[in-house]
Amino acid sequence: MTSSRKAMRILFHQAQTRTLSNPAPCCAFNSRSRRLFPLHQRRQLEPFQLSSLRFYSTTNTVSESESKANSKTVPPPASAKSRSFPRFLLYVALAGAGATVGQMTGLFDNSSNNLSPERFVPLKIKSIHRLSDDTTLFKLALPKDKLPDMESPGAPIKSLFIMQPDLQIQRPYTPLDAASFTSSGTGTVDILLKRYDQGELSRWMHRLGPGDEVRVRGPVNNWTVPEEGIEEVVFVVGGTGITPAYQLLQHLSSHPESSATLKPRISILYASPTPSTILLKDDLDSFVKVNPLNVSVKYFVDKARKGDKGDWTVARLDLKVLRTLLGKGGDAGVTVSGKKMVVVCGPEGMVNAIAGPRARDLSQGPVGGVLGQLGYTSDQVIKL
Repeated sequence: MTSSRKAMRILFHQAQTRTLSNPAPCCAFNSRSRRLFPLHQRRQLEPFQLSSLRFYSTTNTVSESESKANSKTVPPPASAKSRSFPRFLLYVALAGAGATVGQMTGLFDNSSNNLSPERFVPLKIKSIHRLSDDTTLFKLALPKDKLPDMESPGAPIKSLFIMQPDLQIQRPYTPLDAASFTSSGTGTVDILLKRYDQGELSRWMHRLGPGDEVRVRGPVNNWTVPEEGIEEVVFVVGGTGITPAYQLLQHLSSHPESSATLKPRISILYASPTPSTILLKDDLDSFVKVNPLNVSVKYFVDKARKGDKGDWTVARLDLKVLRTLLGKGGDAGVTVSGKKMVVVCGPEGMVNAIAGPRARDLSQGPVGGVLGQLGYTSDQVIKL
């Protein structure tokens, strides 16, 4: 009895909340004549009238058992407190949007013309050079009046963020020469960029030409080579992931005093699909010739044409190969001269397979993949 009374109160409440714009469920509404028709007269209407009807009920009669079953599933009316909750969420969303707009306003602050990690500055594309079918070298003009206010000491690996204006997305790229951000630079910033079919920013960049502007911010220091306690720095790279190692070698070649004092050796294990897709090979070979005792580069390709010869090896950087080239990590990898640092940079799939994925907050995350199996720890591995 109590449940029946409760169901009656619910149905009575719903009937009170209906308006004339929502006719009773026992009627059909003709949008042309603005008339209400009882459902028992619905079958007497002409076909063209039936097409203009909005029916609010699909059955004429309901059995007593169905009525009782349905009455138990009718939800109670929302209280005033629950109806006001979405409005509270709206206030939170508006506040978040306001904060985002404030941050973006700071990023596009034009009060200063100097390049800075805190804001975007427009730079013009000076020239474009195609290095392969999907990889291009962009030279961005960087006048003296747009140089950063502060210059970072040491031998860090720097990156530059580029903004896609339509979607407001940004991606970091490693310039080939960190000296571009100093007064002794060449006045250009060289960006090596690969076009990905699903990459919004890379596809947009490959549609641009000389004279077009791109908005950039930076430089941002990604990693600084330790001056003590490191015997060797090994770069395990693939594709355009060669740019951090290239930037470091470029810094050492232009600063002989840094090369003399830098204790760790620089070794590069460069993986590429084919010999023809190895990027910047001539420059890398030149670095080795200038400083053969402290710099070495080994090339690995997935496949090569029959009869092709070169200074590369057809092999993948899997557990067997890296165990031979790197040895074990952890305490076993520490010698009297110091420990071995492994820097991994390349496509996401490659980084995940060799060193494990980054954490959700884009921090380094635990060491996994092949290096994890070899016993390397988080203080021996850097993911760029």
